[in-house]
Amino acid sequence: MGNRDLGFRFPLTFLCRSLRSLTIRNCPEFGDAGLGGLGKICPNLTHVDLSGNKEITDACILPLVESSEDGLVEVNLRGCAKLTDNTVTVIAKLHGDTLDLLKLDGCRFRYQSLG
Repeated sequence: MGNRDLGFRFPLTFLCRSLRSLTIRNCPEFGDAGLGGLGKICPNLTHVDLSGNKEITDACILPLVESSEDGLVEVNLRGCAKLTDNTVTVIAKLHGDTLDLLKLDGCRFRYQSLG
């Protein structure tokens, strides 16, 4: 049974409102199911590092990005090979004013969304 199958639960969701930084790196079994509705219960995230998680897709990242109320400042998606240009476009549109760092090396974007 991998991390993806464990079904992460956040029983004290009210505590997550104060969470500003999230780092989950290089967890080979970690995917969309693990992050599920995290963005909704942690709307004050400003720093997100999901580098090396090759199973994460747009379906996971977009709700997290769209739920950020304070604006993302640093996002590290290095090696998240299943993400598409759509993720970059949404991050740029929603957080372009607050974003200081966006790491995408190792991703397979066409980079048209940055043009």
